[in-house]
Amino acid sequence: MCIDIPDKLRDEDLATRLVEAYFSADDAGRAQYSGAYFERLGGGGDRPETAYQLTAEDLLAVSMLSVRVDRYYALHVLDFRACELSGLLAQIPLSIALQDPEAEALIAQDDPAWVLWQLLHDIRPRPGDDQLGPIAAGKLLARKRPHLIPVYDSRVKRCSTGPRPASGGGVTCAAS
Repeated sequence: MCIDIPDKLRDEDLATRLVEAYFSADDAGRAQYSGAYFERLGGGGDRPETAYQLTAEDLLAVSMLSVRVDRYYALHVLDFRACELSGLLAQIPLSIALQDPEAEALIAQDDPAWVLWQLLHDIRPRPGDDQLGPIAAGKLLARKRPHLIPVYDSRVKRCSTGPRPASGGGVTCAAS
């Protein structure tokens, strides 16, 4: 899989200015956007004492990115399916980043990150409830493995042309 980055965002100066603006502080010294706290809330989702389990803090962190995981969805993540989810999370090393050659074996279809994403996505607490869904599942994974799983949502999609399957089998990205 690959995300094609538009040419204008390949400009390091522009990209740096956009990131700085996103994380800039308001007059009270707080970040202007709640999403700026997503990765670092409570010390981060990948800190050693919680790296292999989904926590209430993780559910709160994804709310910084406009995703709510509450009520029975939260019970499934934190209790009813916790052992199964933690077992898969334990198969995804903290030390692997998206650019590492080993990353593809973790995120490809039927591999640990994919299976964990699918389990989270498919959570449907009761008959008639919607599934937890792709965005919530992806943001939870991004919280737990921020160097391997990027946040992908409608805002990212608007400024990119991916993700899309790479042709030829390997993980390659076409230049924009």
